Amino acid sequence: MSKSTPPEPPSAPGDLLIEIDPSLIEEALAAVERRAPSIPAEARIAPEPADGVLGDGVEAEIDLALEPTPAPERADDERRRLQFRLREQQETIRRLERELGRAVESRDAFDRQAREVRKVHSDLAADFDRFRARARKDLEEAERRGEDRVLRPVVDVFDNVERAWLHAVSDPAQLLGGLQMIVEQFKRLLIRLGFERVEAERGMLFDPTQHEAVLHVLDDDVLPGTIVDEVHAGFRLRGRLFRPSRVTVCAPVAD
Repeated sequence: MSKSTPPEPPSAPGDLLIEIDPSLIEEALAAVERRAPSIPAEARIAPEPADGVLGDGVEAEIDLALEPTPAPERADDERRRLQFRLREQQETIRRLERELGRAVESRDAFDRQAREVRKVHSDLAADFDRFRARARKDLEEAERRGEDRVLRPVVDVFDNVERAWLHAVSDPAQLLGGLQMIVEQFKRLLIRLGFERVEAERGMLFDPTQHEAVLHVLDDDVLPGTIVDEVHAGFRLRGRLFRPSRVTVCAPVAD
């Protein structure tokens, strides 16, 4: 391109004329295109031929180049920010999915444990019902055996009493022998059942833990505070006092 000097245009008084090399204008347009590639072609104003004077089209083009345009760096920053937020949301979703999976597993484990507990409870209830029925049956059986063990000897004693009664009219002496046999039979029965007779002989010292005084009498043959006579026999059952011996006690002589 020739760099000839254009002819000077006529100027009016007071006008300021600026001479610009056309090659500088072309370089400025190329710089504008490089710096603002996003400006549509139709938005750009082509320079009008000029005789070395800066025309209106060139001024508009330069004004467009000087206007602020969205920088590619800011667009990249925005894109990176959005991608970072997207990754955060995706990570949150994955974390919630993991927590949901663990919650579902915990619920399933709890359901299994609940079913096992209900089964164990049902089995224990059934076992307890069977145990209660068996215990009731065993208790009833033990009571029957205890009754048989106690009452059978009583029935045997009754047989002897009845036999002595039938022979009392014809043979009184036989009645006396029968009664003695009945007494011995009762003694053996009490021993079998675990009874032991409380000693309450005449002249023994009165023991309030074993004896019960029903009467105080004067008796010169025994000392005061000793047993005079036994009214009812006392018994201990397997070591414990079952019934105290009821006795009369010699009273001290009044002064």
